[in-house]
Amino acid sequence: MNAGDIPADGCNTRAEVLRAEAIVYPETGPGCTLTGGVWWSCYDEEEVTPAGALDIDQMVPLAEAWNSKAVECPEARQSVAIR
Repeated sequence: MNAGDIPADGCNTRAEVLRAEAIVYPETGPGCTLTGGVWWSCYDEEEVTPAGALDIDQMVPLAEAWNSKAVECPEARQSVAIR
């Protein structure tokens, strides 16, 4: 996983996104281990905890996917088949 904005703090991009999006800020331990914290799921309209219950995904607008020819990607690389 990629290092975050400050590689020296030991946090990867996922941890930085989780910290930035928390509605109750988590404690950050050694090696950027996150404990506690609460996040809001706009999809389920529910609070989510612990951080391990969350997936951090990059969302790409459908028009961008079509324009970048995502349909030509091998199916093994597609998380959602675009047909």
